Amino acid sequence: MWGRARKGVFGRLVSITLVLSLAYSSGSAGINGALLAAADFAQRALQSRVGPFTDRPLPAYRGVNPSRDPATRGGLWNARTKAAAAQSRMARLLASTSGALPPPTHTLACEEAPGAGLPWEGQVNSPGGQVNSGNGNKLTRVPLVSWEDRGGMAVDFTLFHNSQSDYNDELGHGWTWTYDIYIYESMGTAIVHWGDGTAIPFSQSMGGGGGEVGDLSKLFASLAFPSTAFDTDYDPPAGIYDKLVKHTDGTWTLTQKDQTEYRFNDDGFCQEIEDRNGNTVTLTLNQYNYVTEVTGPSGRSLTISLDQNNNFTSVEDPLGRVWTFDLNSQTDELDAVEWPDLDQTTYTDAFEYDASHRITTHTDRRGKEWDYSYNSDGSLASATNPLSHTTGYTYTASATTITLPGSQTIVHNYSSGKLVSITDQASFSESYSYNGSNQVTGKTDRRGESWSYTYDSRGNVLTVTNPLSKTWTFTYSAENDLLSAEDPLENLTTYDYDAYGNLETVTDPLERVVQTNTYDSYGQVLTTTNGEEETTTLGYDTSGNLTDITDPEDGLTEIAYNSLGWVTSVTDPNGITESFAYDEWGRLSVITHDDEEEVLRSYNEVGRITSVTNERGKVTSYAYDDAGRLTQVTNAEEESETCAYNSNGWLTSVTNGRGKTRNYAYTARGEVYTLTLADSSVETWSYNGNGQVSGYTNPLSQTVAYAYDDAGRMTGVDYPTGTDTAFSYDFAGRRTQMTDATGTTAWTYDAASQLTLLTTPEGEIAYAYDGAGRRTGMDVDGVGVTSYTYDDAGRLVSLENPFEEVTAFAYDAGGRVTQRTLDSGMYEAVSYDSRSRVTQVLLKNSSNQTVRTQTWTYDAASNVLTHTTGGAQTSYGYDDIDQLVSESRNGYSASYTYDANGNRLTRTVNSVTEDYVYDDADKLLEVKVGQQAVKEFTYDSAGRTTAVETSAGTTSLSYDYESRVTGITYPNQSTNSFSYNGLDTRVGMSDSGGSKSFLRDGVSVTSPVLSDGSATYTPAISERRSSTTTFYHAGIKNGDSQSNTSESVTASIQYDAFGNVTSSSGTWQGPFAYGGPYGYQSDPDSGLKLLGHRYYDPSTGRFLTRDPVKDGRNWYGYCGNAPISLADPTGTIAWVPIIIAIIVIIDIIDTANDIKDIIEDPTDPCRYISPALGVIDPTPGNVGKRIVKRFQPKKLRKLWEGANDATWPKTEAGRNYDVSHKKARADGGDDSLDNIEPLPHDEHMRRHIESGDFKRWGGRRYP
Repeated sequence: MWGRARKGVFGRLVSITLVLSLAYSSGSAGINGALLAAADFAQRALQSRVGPFTDRPLPAYRGVNPSRDPATRGGLWNARTKAAAAQSRMARLLASTSGALPPPTHTLACEEAPGAGLPWEGQVNSPGGQVNSGNGNKLTRVPLVSWEDRGGMAVDFTLFHNSQSDYNDELGHGWTWTYDIYIYESMGTAIVHWGDGTAIPFSQSMGGGGGEVGDLSKLFASLAFPSTAFDTDYDPPAGIYDKLVKHTDGTWTLTQKDQTEYRFNDDGFCQEIEDRNGNTVTLTLNQYNYVTEVTGPSGRSLTISLDQNNNFTSVEDPLGRVWTFDLNSQTDELDAVEWPDLDQTTYTDAFEYDASHRITTHTDRRGKEWDYSYNSDGSLASATNPLSHTTGYTYTASATTITLPGSQTIVHNYSSGKLVSITDQASFSESYSYNGSNQVTGKTDRRGESWSYTYDSRGNVLTVTNPLSKTWTFTYSAENDLLSAEDPLENLTTYDYDAYGNLETVTDPLERVVQTNTYDSYGQVLTTTNGEEETTTLGYDTSGNLTDITDPEDGLTEIAYNSLGWVTSVTDPNGITESFAYDEWGRLSVITHDDEEEVLRSYNEVGRITSVTNERGKVTSYAYDDAGRLTQVTNAEEESETCAYNSNGWLTSVTNGRGKTRNYAYTARGEVYTLTLADSSVETWSYNGNGQVSGYTNPLSQTVAYAYDDAGRMTGVDYPTGTDTAFSYDFAGRRTQMTDATGTTAWTYDAASQLTLLTTPEGEIAYAYDGAGRRTGMDVDGVGVTSYTYDDAGRLVSLENPFEEVTAFAYDAGGRVTQRTLDSGMYEAVSYDSRSRVTQVLLKNSSNQTVRTQTWTYDAASNVLTHTTGGAQTSYGYDDIDQLVSESRNGYSASYTYDANGNRLTRTVNSVTEDYVYDDADKLLEVKVGQQAVKEFTYDSAGRTTAVETSAGTTSLSYDYESRVTGITYPNQSTNSFSYNGLDTRVGMSDSGGSKSFLRDGVSVTSPVLSDGSATYTPAISERRSSTTTFYHAGIKNGDSQSNTSESVTASIQYDAFGNVTSSSGTWQGPFAYGGPYGYQSDPDSGLKLLGHRYYDPSTGRFLTRDPVKDGRNWYGYCGNAPISLADPTGTIAWVPIIIAIIVIIDIIDTANDIKDIIEDPTDPCRYISPALGVIDPTPGNVGKRIVKRFQPKKLRKLWEGANDATWPKTEAGRNYDVSHKKARADGGDDSLDNIEPLPHDEHMRRHIESGDFKRWGGRRYP
């Protein structure tokens, strides 16, 4: 349950995730789980008996000197710097009344400009920007154009407006822009004005130079003084870590913590911005110091046009797009920004102002109005969205209160101008304490637990101590580069840099160099090498765009861009190209596949997706309200889901295509409190002070409570009855123990946090890794070792199980599996189309004879149209939202219809029609043939199937508090029982075949089963019972045949689309059949299939229980009714089987243990087909295998290259020659260079075969 609670916490405001989750889906899933992540909130979360909150709020901390102090802003300004700012204002006033003829000189005006919030001030999101809760300033942002240039430098044009500023220059009252950067010096104070309107005062260092010394620069030069000897240093205010220097020639340099330098001319205006690698953004100024051009490091520019008064009139980007500024000559106010034409239509952002030039109305590009009001000091008083929902802001001497449209309040409390606490809508507070440098040294969370921090003099975090008094420690270089990070267990990771601050090496706590990088002169990564010395090479164009990636096996990926750095195409190492096109505003509008099929996307004026047209030309459309919230999704079948919101923007209801509605109620903080489904069943959640789920009450009124330690980690799950679940952690925060109803599970780690030992009630597994942290061995206690080897690109090429059975994989240049060779000698050869969809799998024996041929064809949207096996073809048909509506082959046909929420309405098989009947909450009530009910279903209040009645009698199902099936009772009174660990994973069952205990490679629901007491499994490859091995064969999803070590097919199964067996031969071994390569387990007694968290019933094409993550429009549905093209290993989210199912084991290994790909040289002769010989390479015997395990070909290649001053040869395909021994190691040969020679693989194998080596070494197979 711990895992479920953690996974479900995706956020509090479903309305935010809703658009993101829907915008990219055009299929039948519709409004998916992200929409309801908040509703499930922890995937099984809670309500306790005391209401929505299980903690009691503590009094808010208000500091030792409660005050907002907007005048000094937490000490940023003092009397001296404020006097300098006053002089600046006076100078500007005099300039404006002097009657000077235009064009005027750029105004040097650096009053205490509000700008963006300071690190110690609170920020509140407001439409188009933020509100500073310290002074009430509303900062409006209008981003126009930007791109990332060479070396990662950004070129940008963003407009900023500050409600409290009286600044008036090239964009009118209150407006500044990205590069409106300059310095004003007065009275020993230098005030730096940033583009967002922020002004930072620097004070001349005591004892430093100063004054107008530019005339002395030649004298100093003639006297051979260093050029910096008489520079003047200026000290930043507390909490600011920039360095400011005025040079003897009157120019300035400001250096930020990351060593980026801003350079100013002797008038104080910024001319250059340069990073540590010399990448420079250049600002071209006219004679009046106004920017006319912004040029990035690669030479791409923004061109700015000005009128005779030096007001900006337009900006043009490298694509020729023009934004125009409509500046009112009477009021000096920016009335509108006109965007580049879109589909020959002009759109604007328009603004209206009050008498003090504060924005009162912003009319966006849709024509929708956002309104604002202010207090007399320019602080924001209210913000009203186009739906007339108003957020209010009130200020006292020490606090700011934000009142949401729903009347909930959030309070920011200040002391001496620094934010010291935030009290949320439910009266829970988080508080902060500061040192003299305005750094947060302590944080007390909303549960009253304290975190502490220390810093060095440059503002770098030195230590972080959690509420359990465990400390993480960090060190830095003089340039503020992180040098080391040490956890509370003293595990130390170190980092080394070159002279320009580029990360060169990373050394892990095991003292392994796990990453090495090289760079070009611009600081762009040229090569990155992992701990196994395998190198990936990167290339760039002159604009700094990454154009090619060459993997360690020389596979080349090429990327193309337009002049603004938008990706226009990606070509993989197989030459397959995906192309991308954009609309005039830079939004991705067309995706073109290699076969020229297209996906189209359209947007509204503010960038929200309005439609997606898939490759079949089928359209899903999206509608929004005036506030920009998604209100309706209509799929290509014209089925619509609608959403409603409250005044706070929190989702309150979703009405599906059947017209059935589910409703949400919220806590004061916006956390989902109750979910009421269309059948009136109610789920309730409660939360602790920090917003973590602390209780969940299901519709049966059963409450599960969750406990957390002071550091916020889940420590316990408390069920109403029975054994609870508890979790323990080490000082570094790693989970080390879980105690649940099945016993105790323990995790042991090495210093690099690699799992080295997993101990479960079902057994013990040890893991080994290589120098790059990748798994090389798995030792199952009582079974033996499985070893893994990899090619230079990190792809698994060989897996040897404890029974010395080796499975080999071969790949094409793009990493697609092209062949899997089993230990028996049988192999599958795989072919693909230009979209990397599997088109053919040939099963062959070691004599290269074809045993079975499977082929697939697809429609434009990648739905399987035909599947042909052994000459027998099955054809499939789909509706407009890719739901399967028909399947047919010789002697069999089936058709399906669905309602507007994806419930199956009918299933017709060979002219016999079943009708399906549902309640309002999508629960299947009965299946009828004609007027006769052939199946009837009963549910509990939680929507779980509790009984299925057929002519044979009633089958009953029981569940635990996590909605996991714990027992099944059949009409004959026989029973099945099931047990689970604390992470929802089934680890035991008892059925008609006896009791089974499932030892898994991990502890999650997708962790592969390694043994069950009856058999030992090499997941997705084979199983072994007693001394008999059976191998699995599959197509793109299902296990459909098995073979033995004699290369004979021993069993086969054919299924319908939803997993019902339609024909079979032989006796299928084990539970991994339909969906077997993806971990589906078929239970023989019930016919049900376990898919991760849930049980699936293929006879109805539905799950027995609702989706725990509430994904998709139908929470009982399976794979969106597209079961041929989709799989659902977790039982929660369907996904496309991109790679052939027979090699899913590769992904399983990676997922189960969170390991990276291993890079190893493939030299074991059992791994390959020899095309020249036309046979499977023979497997060496036991002697040979032991030799191969100790073999280090990569090291030998490097030694050979050094000794011969030559590059190790490769084939035309770019593959390394084998490392061949003149006298084989198995015959006593050594690894001396005199005994080594490079040979092509085929020639290498031929020599061994002709010499009889494999037979002599005990090989089981040889020509």
